[in-house]
Amino acid sequence: MDKHVFAEKLLAAAQDRFQEAEVFFFGSTATSIELYNGSLEKFEIADSRGLQLAVLQDGVKALAYTEELTEGAIDYLLDQVQAVLDLGQPAEDLPGFYAGKDTLRPLPDQKKFQLDTEAAMASLQALQAEVEKCTAEAKMITLELGASAGEEFICNSKGLDRSGETGQGQIVVYVVLARGEEMQNGFAFRVFSDLEDINLAALAQEAVAKAEANFGGTSCPSGQYPVIIENDCFASLLMALSSAFSAESVQKGVSLLKGKMGQQIASDHFSLYSDPLHPACPAPRNFDDEGVATQKLCLVDRGVLKSYLHTLETAKKEGTEPTGTASRSYKGKASPWADFFYMEEGDKDFDQLLAEVGEGILITDLQGLHSGLDPISGDFSLAAKGFAITDGKKGRPIKQITVAGNLINLLEGIKEVGADAKLSTYDSYIPSVYVESMAIAGDQD
Repeated sequence: MDKHVFAEKLLAAAQDRFQEAEVFFFGSTATSIELYNGSLEKFEIADSRGLQLAVLQDGVKALAYTEELTEGAIDYLLDQVQAVLDLGQPAEDLPGFYAGKDTLRPLPDQKKFQLDTEAAMASLQALQAEVEKCTAEAKMITLELGASAGEEFICNSKGLDRSGETGQGQIVVYVVLARGEEMQNGFAFRVFSDLEDINLAALAQEAVAKAEANFGGTSCPSGQYPVIIENDCFASLLMALSSAFSAESVQKGVSLLKGKMGQQIASDHFSLYSDPLHPACPAPRNFDDEGVATQKLCLVDRGVLKSYLHTLETAKKEGTEPTGTASRSYKGKASPWADFFYMEEGDKDFDQLLAEVGEGILITDLQGLHSGLDPISGDFSLAAKGFAITDGKKGRPIKQITVAGNLINLLEGIKEVGADAKLSTYDSYIPSVYVESMAIAGDQD
């Protein structure tokens, strides 16, 4: 049965039996292609589609889902939510479904995201050739292309009826170069909404140049150093912090930002926003997975914590408004999550940041974020690589070092923010930062 016809029939039947009802559909097609040294290693296309029925009755909420849109599935869903209602306990803070009376911001003009798999294969093969043009030292070349295109709609008994489509892709090149017995790797990527926009030659050159720059690296003496954290690295650190902005995490007591609303949590150079309609966002959205309009949401303004990320439920508990940052699958409840983070840039380019530091360390790679960083306390100890900053310029490569500290202390120590924001693999647009002092463990000599 057509999904819209199914949803209409299901909602009508649910409204006859329950006080409030809502239907949420989400479907996506994910494509993944990988080449290893020019040979095809993986080619997968996976479809995931399903529909959720949610109902409210006498202060109890019940959910059920199906991946089969048939007449029989309607009765199945109605019976499933009834069974949950019969077992449930009323909740005082439970909100009703969203009525959708707000105004949606217009989406930017762009063509529908589609991935031509033949064109994708041709692009990867062309990228392979570009890497081979750049170097004769490649021991390993791994190329990956991933893309996801999705559609969703929400309709409920309060009159909400919203639908949208989204999609984006990512192309990655990872190379390992060998010189004698020493091997070094380089990594580069691009996030895209149109594969034709990618400059494959520049992508290959970036990955190879990064690997070449690492040859001959040594450690450095342990100590406190002025540090620049390059944009990609700082994006990875912020993503480790992202769950702390969730009002759900705050209310459960598992956020390091609990109790800090209105307080200074970073230097006044640091401002952080969430907005899936930012010009750099490759997959813009104007409503979230509860139907609430998205917005430009200021999370941190010049170091002061201004907002958490709220769903309808967490907002009801706090007596505030939802922030248009709800995320859910058709199998579960909504949780707070920002589609797109971005930082306010400074006025110094990367070379000016280096000159500002004078003598210090440039961090270009952080490892062990999943095991070496505690998202609740903010404490971290991470293996790192980078370069010495000497006379205000990027100097010799540095390896076998560890950076340690606390995320809040790091944010408080930001002295400058660069004007070099970059779209990262973490759905964010983040510049490099100059941190006044960080603990570096290296050689003890």
